[in-house]
Parts: sequence; structure tokens; C-alpha cells
Amino acid sequence: MKEDRRIRKTKEAIKNSFLTLLSEKPMSQITVREIVDQADINRTTFYHYYLDVADLQTRLEEDIYQQIVCLIDENIKKKRHSSEEYLKKMSVGFIADICTIAKENTAFCRCIFSSHGDIAYLHRLSDLIELKTRTLFEELYHQNYKSGYYLYSFIKGGVIGILQHWMDLDFTQTPQEISQLTYDLIRSLIISSMTKDPVDPSLLSWERQQEILAERNNT
Repeated sequence: MKEDRRIRKTKEAIKNSFLTLLSEKPMSQITVREIVDQADINRTTFYHYYLDVADLQTRLEEDIYQQIVCLIDENIKKKRHSSEEYLKKMSVGFIADICTIAKENTAFCRCIFSSHGDIAYLHRLSDLIELKTRTLFEELYHQNYKSGYYLYSFIKGGVIGILQHWMDLDFTQTPQEISQLTYDLIRSLIISSMTKDPVDPSLLSWERQQEILAERNNT
């Protein structure tokens, strides 16, 4: 059932008030009184929707998390093809969607990446990115890359770092530009990890990339 416009407006006021306060101090130091005063509502209204400040933060975090989960589920349901064009389309599209969510929730994301953010939640988000990367990589190559877990951990840290830097620059590039940049970096890293000697990834055909990975897994 669609929420009444007045309810959405009230919740948005509560959310904005909370995020403003969170940008200034840790959640543990924020009180319901501060939130309602800034949102210009009474305490009864706040408690009608939320149990306490922690419940408010949890719900805001879960909303963003579920948006990303839905993106992953949609990609998993799509038919997969072992082709470079398919890998590029899936990867760039997924990263662009993540960037769009971040940009549409700028205030929330800035708080998460700040010193007052919930580090456990940030780890939870990065684990989602690792899951997506590992699932896509293993299914496309039909292999379990032996050093993959180190690679996936490195990639998820890099993606989070790119998003944070992008926000620090006030989103001067489009989600599509950032997603393409991220894809190019990940692709270069994956292909380089498949070869024993430094190599320009652009010189390797898709078929050769798969051959190298198969050889590496058999050694």
C-alpha cells in the first residue's frame, strides 16, 4: 500500500534531521529531542514510526541495503553468456546503478563514509560488492580462481574507495563515467592476475583470457 503523502513528508523530515545531526556527531550522542526539534514535529509523531534513534538508523540503512540486494537479484536472474561484451554490460550496468543509488542518497552516504558512520554497515555493503564480483567472475569463467578471494577482497575495497572519492569531489563525473572507470580498473586487475608476467590486458582476446585462467587453475 502506498504511503500517504503527509506520512512520506514527515518521515523525510525526520530522516533529514537525523542525517544532519549524524554529520556532526556519532549516533550514540543524538537524542530524539534533537531530531524532533529540528524536524519541527513532536515526540509522539516520532515514536509512531520509530522505536528510538537506533531503530531509525537501522531502517534507513536497510532501505539502501535492500535496493542493492534487488539489483543483485535482478542481475542473477538474467541469462548469462560467457562473452566479454556480456561481462562489460553486466558490470558497467551494475556499478552505474550503485553510483546512482549513492548519488540519490548523498546525505546518507556521506554520513556512512564519515567518522561518525556505522563501520559494521559499511562492511556489510562491501561484502555485497564482493559477493556480486565473485558470482559474476566464477560463472562467466566457469572456474574457481585459486587466489580469487584475495582478488575479490581487493576489488571491493577499491570500489568503496572510488565511491568515496567520487562523493568527496561532489559527483563531478556521471554515474556512467564512474562505472566505466571502475570496470576498466577491475578488468585490468583480473586479467593481470591471470598472467605470470605483466601484460597489457587489451592485448589479450577473451578466449585467451579464459585459456590463461584454466592453465592457472590446473597448476
